[in-house]
Amino acid sequence: MTKLLHFLHLLLLSCLVTNQFQLHAQSVAIHFDIRADTMRVPSYKFTTIGENQTFLSMAYGYYNLHTTAMQRFLENKTIQKIELLYTDYPKGADFELLNKRRLAALFILAPHVFSDARIEWQFVVQTSVHSHDQASKMPHGFVITYRPEVTKTSAAAESKSVKDILSGKFAFEDSTVYKTLKRNKWKKTVVVTDLTGNMAQYSAQLLLWYKQNQDDKEKPIKEFVFFNDGDNKPQSAKELGRTGGIYHSPATDVNKLMDLAMLTMSKGYGGDAPENNIEALMTGISKCPDCENVVMIVDNWSDVRDIALLSQIRKPVKIIVCAAKNGSVNSEYLQIARATKGSIHTIDKDIYDLNKLTEGQSIKIGKHIFKIQNGVFVQIR
Repeated sequence: MTKLLHFLHLLLLSCLVTNQFQLHAQSVAIHFDIRADTMRVPSYKFTTIGENQTFLSMAYGYYNLHTTAMQRFLENKTIQKIELLYTDYPKGADFELLNKRRLAALFILAPHVFSDARIEWQFVVQTSVHSHDQASKMPHGFVITYRPEVTKTSAAAESKSVKDILSGKFAFEDSTVYKTLKRNKWKKTVVVTDLTGNMAQYSAQLLLWYKQNQDDKEKPIKEFVFFNDGDNKPQSAKELGRTGGIYHSPATDVNKLMDLAMLTMSKGYGGDAPENNIEALMTGISKCPDCENVVMIVDNWSDVRDIALLSQIRKPVKIIVCAAKNGSVNSEYLQIARATKGSIHTIDKDIYDLNKLTEGQSIKIGKHIFKIQNGVFVQIR
């Protein structure tokens, strides 16, 4: 199995693609950039496909996709990885144009996936093919991996995992929060934490670190704020700045804080992807006006529902970004850090002085480069 990293800059001009909204082929000009790994395998093992994946099938040598139901399905998923499967047959043939057309077909079906720089792309080349008949039986198309939807059952399992981590029964996979708090000596801090779905291990790290440091005479954390984006309100009822689902407590016994975290998680687990981060920040700052540090623990895969309220935050915000693979930080969190003269913290980096960047300037975070365009950060590579 070999792996190559390459950068694709695709410009399709007058390429025939079937549009799912029309029954005839038409010429479409499409321009997008993606970064992809190439993996060579004898054949793709569909036994590895899980419940949080779907397969968009294409015939050998073809590129058509035409299903409005799948379009609606993909629009409502948080997509994390896309694999393009194709077959190396005839051996040594140039498949670039065919794969460009397949990507163009996906673009027409789900254009939003090409503008989300957090998505991981991979080309999977199947090599154990020696005839046309064999190739026609191989899978071709896209395997799409998306974030599992949070349910009452999965939320209950996450709550249990918090208790297991605190009791030492379970180790966390991504230690971003614990490592960030350990290497930074913040004092007199209000911590604002997203407790929607998929954030259990990160809130557990916060509580574990607090448990280990709660006897510190300087009281590193003075106030805790947990939020769940509205206590399971329907999206239509989530009013800007008044979404709710925010719970707070001064620093106290870790068991009481864990109970509050469990209450927050039981009352709601997010629903739709965007969260009420700014509303939660405003609550935290109001509850601890003399706190010297404002720390927000966020889910990199969740956008900020109420970013329009950002101007109301007048203290620097230190943002611990969870699940930011290879430094692909959600640009909205970069925007909050820059606007408040705050900072961004990943598993191994502390990034300051974002507010000193001006229009057109760039910054590299992990493997990715972000550039300020029209006043906001855009991931350009």
